Amino acid sequence: MTTNTKYLLENTTTGSATWVIGPDASAGSFSGTAIASGLVGVTYGGTGLNASATGGSNQFVKQSGSGSAFTVGTIATADIATALTTPGAIGGTTPSTGAFTTLKMTTGAGAGLVLQSDGSGNATWGSVSAVQAMKQPVRVVVTTNTTISAPGTTLDGVSMAAGDRVLLTGQSTASQNGIWTWNSSGGAMTRPADYPAASTTAAFYGVAVDVLAGTVGAGSMYFISTTGAITIDTTSVTFTIMTLNVPSTVIGKVPLANGGTNADLSATGAANSFLKQSSSGAAVTVGTIASADINTALTTPGPIGGTTPGVVNATNLSATGHLQAKGTAPTFSIDVSDGAANLTSVTGSGSDMAGQITVVTAASSVPVVFAKVVFAAAYTSTPFVMLTPANGNAALNPYLFSSSNSQFVMGCTSSPGNSETLVFNYLVIANGS
Repeated sequence: MTTNTKYLLENTTTGSATWVIGPDASAGSFSGTAIASGLVGVTYGGTGLNASATGGSNQFVKQSGSGSAFTVGTIATADIATALTTPGAIGGTTPSTGAFTTLKMTTGAGAGLVLQSDGSGNATWGSVSAVQAMKQPVRVVVTTNTTISAPGTTLDGVSMAAGDRVLLTGQSTASQNGIWTWNSSGGAMTRPADYPAASTTAAFYGVAVDVLAGTVGAGSMYFISTTGAITIDTTSVTFTIMTLNVPSTVIGKVPLANGGTNADLSATGAANSFLKQSSSGAAVTVGTIASADINTALTTPGPIGGTTPGVVNATNLSATGHLQAKGTAPTFSIDVSDGAANLTSVTGSGSDMAGQITVVTAASSVPVVFAKVVFAAAYTSTPFVMLTPANGNAALNPYLFSSSNSQFVMGCTSSPGNSETLVFNYLVIANGS
């Protein structure tokens, strides 16, 4: 603009305003020339923009900084980024940023609710706590029908306190199953915030809850096995105990139905403690074996050691059937140190405990020790050995024997007949002293 030249903004008859050069503003009325190019200072109501730089298509007026001149040009990427990362207020005074972890309503009927998916791509408002798939633990679970209006003081062996959470799974009216808050012995239980009455979003297939205490339910976990849409207190709901892959170390109880013993494994007991079930269907407990348990085990035993028994310690051993001597047969042979020339053969049958020896003499015999029996398994100490004649030839000949923990040998003190067969029975009893 020219120095000391007067510029005025004139409203033309067409309704548009243009800058014109004219006489002093005090003249009252004037007619000037419209400004077609150049700059009009900000102090004179202009923008300081060079209006002759009209630019091309899709051009914008931009001020790069406070107090700087306005220019005409395109919007750069940096301009867009600045606009997105430093926005003004969104929807009022709060929030003031476009980056959100949770989009939350703060006013109106939906205060405190968050957006959640209904599984079909639609977003609805709901409570954060109500839509959790893993609910807050309950103190006890009750698997039989319970009077909700007056639940009593003790549930599953636990004395209840106001505010305790209870899971009901066995209600006659199945829509009453689910999580409740215990208020008093004679007062009605109410639904908690994460399992609210009439909710269509808080209960769905897979929702799970842990049980903290109780004679039967402690340490268990239940989940909703009902499929389809569920409205709390309207839809019949089934809670199923969860089958667990039990690790090698378990603290607490594992129900019998899930491959456990229902024993409280945290009660480790004292030294030499055992798992015991007092009767069919009773819980398994940890403790020592009482005298009554031992007597029952001895008077009503099952098989001992399978087909090969172990050691039975008893004051009196009574058998209603037969005692059988079983086991590996010993070795029967001619005692070559003295009787090889006087016997034809030594054979036998039986075991280390009992059996029979058959001796056949040679054509010419003399008094000798002639037969040896070597045990299949040596005894701890020298056992007691008993020999008895089993045929006439054996009965006519006096005999003797000697023994050790690994064998015994025998023979006749007088000359037996030539080519005779002598048969003896033997019984060996271990020396328990």
